[in-house]
Amino acid sequence: MKKIDKDLLEDFIYIIKQDHDVYSYSGRGMFNKKCLAFTISREDSKAECIADIMANFMGSLARKIDAENFNPDSLIDIANLFHGTKMDSMGMDTVMYFPAIEWQDQWNEED
Repeated sequence: MKKIDKDLLEDFIYIIKQDHDVYSYSGRGMFNKKCLAFTISREDSKAECIADIMANFMGSLARKIDAENFNPDSLIDIANLFHGTKMDSMGMDTVMYFPAIEWQDQWNEED
């Protein structure tokens, strides 16, 4: 995975935090390395969750820029953040985690 743009990542975290609590997680084979994670409830479809994140990002992006300066690569960059994403069953719920996105403590702070 290529280096993640800091501003894009902060936008991504902001969008996720609209509907989910983010937290640090160390999945299988991560050897205690902490990464970004959030929980998807058993009532939510995983595909629907990703679609909602993408739609919310598009809406947020549209408010930040005008149509003449729209860069569709931003959408591709956000979609690429989901490459390498893993999921673990937590009984009834599922944790979605991003091993390529190292956990930052400031993400726990209120916006």
